[in-house]
Amino acid sequence: MIDPRLAGYDFIGDVHGCGDQLVALLGAMDYRLEDGAYRHPERHVVFVGDLVDRGTTQILALEVARAMQEAGSATVVMGNHEFNALAWATRHPDSTDASPRYLRHRSRQNQHQHQAFLDQVGDGSPTHHAWLEWFRTLPMWLDLGAFRAVHACWYGPDLPVLATAYRNNDRIDDAFLLAATTEGTPEHTAVEHVLKGPEVVLPEMVGFKDRGGKLRHEARIRWWMADPVTNRDLADLPQGTKGLDPQETQVLEAWLDEPAEPEILRFGYLDEVPLFFGHYWFEWGHNGPDHLPGPFAAGTDFSAVRGGRLVAYRWDQADAGQPLRADCLFAAPK
Repeated sequence: MIDPRLAGYDFIGDVHGCGDQLVALLGAMDYRLEDGAYRHPERHVVFVGDLVDRGTTQILALEVARAMQEAGSATVVMGNHEFNALAWATRHPDSTDASPRYLRHRSRQNQHQHQAFLDQVGDGSPTHHAWLEWFRTLPMWLDLGAFRAVHACWYGPDLPVLATAYRNNDRIDDAFLLAATTEGTPEHTAVEHVLKGPEVVLPEMVGFKDRGGKLRHEARIRWWMADPVTNRDLADLPQGTKGLDPQETQVLEAWLDEPAEPEILRFGYLDEVPLFFGHYWFEWGHNGPDHLPGPFAAGTDFSAVRGGRLVAYRWDQADAGQPLRADCLFAAPK
């Protein structure tokens, strides 16, 4: 349950190693460094995951978040990048010294995504392993009754599956990691939905390049949309997305106007309980967004590591049960 002594909670989006921006944001929200941790007399931070990868001050971001967690001034929810860090470093049971194999495939793309973290903590160092042990203790969702927090998507049927991850002294064990990285298992499906977000396969192998330049044949689902009808309503594609050639673009446009299938619609968030999430990049304009993804859903990832802003949603207990408001999103001044 929420702490009745607090005035409210601040939900901070994907930090991605921008520790300097995190310190600035906390300061702008009147959190003060006391006895090694940032604290506020009336408020509590919830980090919605993805503290690591990409940024240049990752250890600072981790140290700030963990110190706040240990001081009781913050709660940290796991993101897909923390989960991927565990899978990257955990050997597969079939691994041998002669032919090492890990739960996360060490492809060039995966290594590029994770390299900044490895460089800053020291790949395989005691520091690296210490942070991995902490990642194992992070919850994959938070439900305090008056609000919820998750990294990518709140999908109720998956939560009992994820709860089995903490059967070993409240930490994720290797057995769960193996199951969750093996396609076709309930654990893999649940992690893909809740930490990485459900996706829809595009038609006839139509492909497009995402903001990071990666070729994709699937699109994330905008599960927060109210009353979606077509694939265009639900497919989370960058504005102006085209196929790789004119024919693919024509096929894509026709598919976007087709009615969405029930398989996609089932992820819709219909509960009137405030839900805070990250993972999906939203645009921060001159004065921030003028609307939220849904009446009870607030995205907090505004691409801090790629030239955007590190943002928090400032939720007050006085607003319990009320729809969320765009003017509660807060970004530290640049």
